[in-house]
Amino acid sequence: MAGGSFRGPVLGESFDVSGGLVFAGDGYVITKSKVNPYEGLDVRGKIVVVAGLPPEIAAQRAATAARGGRGADT
Repeated sequence: MAGGSFRGPVLGESFDVSGGLVFAGDGYVITKSKVNPYEGLDVRGKIVVVAGLPPEIAAQRAATAARGGRGADT
């Protein structure tokens, strides 16, 4: 995190947070196609919620899984 630090809980431990929520789409910045879900968002002091995968990465994972490689469940 720029200008600060964040350390999450140990895997499996529960914790409480509170704050405003900001939805940032799938959260992936893709320079090649000029996709930036954070552009114009005020996220300072807020919890950023991201969901899903961008189409480019989902297609790549599906192709890898179809060839019998890892990627569909990682």
